[in-house]
Amino acid sequence: MLNSSAYIDYYESSVQVKGDLSSAEELVQILSLYFRPVHVEDATVEAWKEETLAARSEEKSLQADFQNAIRHSVGDRAIPPLFNLRSLKGKEALEGISKTNAPKSYQIYNQLFSSPQDWTFLITGNMAIQEIIPLVQTYLSNIPQKETTQTDCSSIHHSPDFSLQGPKKQTVYSATPMENVMYQASYYRGRSNTKNRWKESLSLEVFSELTEIMLKRLRHEKGFSIYNYGTYGHYNLDEQRHQFSFLITCQPDELTPIQKEIGLIINELKKGKIIREYFLRAKEKISVKYASDNLRKHRTMQQLLFEHLRYEQDWKNLNLYQNFINTLTLEDMIGMANTYFKDNNKVEVIMKGEERL
Repeated sequence: MLNSSAYIDYYESSVQVKGDLSSAEELVQILSLYFRPVHVEDATVEAWKEETLAARSEEKSLQADFQNAIRHSVGDRAIPPLFNLRSLKGKEALEGISKTNAPKSYQIYNQLFSSPQDWTFLITGNMAIQEIIPLVQTYLSNIPQKETTQTDCSSIHHSPDFSLQGPKKQTVYSATPMENVMYQASYYRGRSNTKNRWKESLSLEVFSELTEIMLKRLRHEKGFSIYNYGTYGHYNLDEQRHQFSFLITCQPDELTPIQKEIGLIINELKKGKIIREYFLRAKEKISVKYASDNLRKHRTMQQLLFEHLRYEQDWKNLNLYQNFINTLTLEDMIGMANTYFKDNNKVEVIMKGEERL
């Protein structure tokens, strides 16, 4: 079984084809087809727009609309990747589809996909290199080369309007009725292009897991009606900055007391009032995630290769990740709390139902 996907974003374009090892030749052949000139009749495009809009209009898009609002609140132009793919969703996607201009789309696609010499191809799988090279030579090396003019994307590589001078708070309203409210409080830690940022990223993942364990008390011990809750700590490779977020969906009348409870959790972390068992559970979970055997899995290895080539991240011995995680201490978590939880790092976004006049 073969599955293929593609996207075009501000920062990059990508094609992914996945399949069984027995379908390796068909996989490379399909990949090569993306680099052939494309033209579709306008009537076909209009039919696609009508069909796609009808299908997507039935999808629940509250979460996507919320995430889009958060992106705009901090000026992020890149669509965050999900399983190594970028796809615009929600109300913005519907608006974009309805405005699709067929001739312009052909022009963009044919410009980007007409020069395979500008692309980097990553092939991962349980295969010998001598088995895949003949397929690459047959299907990829024979694609006609065209001269292309590279566009300078330096002006959109970062979000120039974003400032860490918080705290900032924004309320957005859904176009559809909502019984609950969605809340995200994020803390941003400057831009950093250091190639050794991986240690802070791993520390942040353990810290995020620890904080989520503490956050669960709101539902299981204090009885709040919270849904889709959690914490998320990561390094945004596109914007070159670290981010930590609390994410909560709850009843409207419980939002204020929940915000106060989150404030209490933050104070506990900053003062070192951390249950050691919580820390050990968090550290163990992230340590297992970064065990060398897990990092060697195809999806993870492909992501590491992509980050190495696309963002010039250092390639490290796979044992270093878990070894570093195992050195982390409670004092490191206290340091993370005092580093990230500052008002001038904070951006809050709340999504509610339609605004009532």
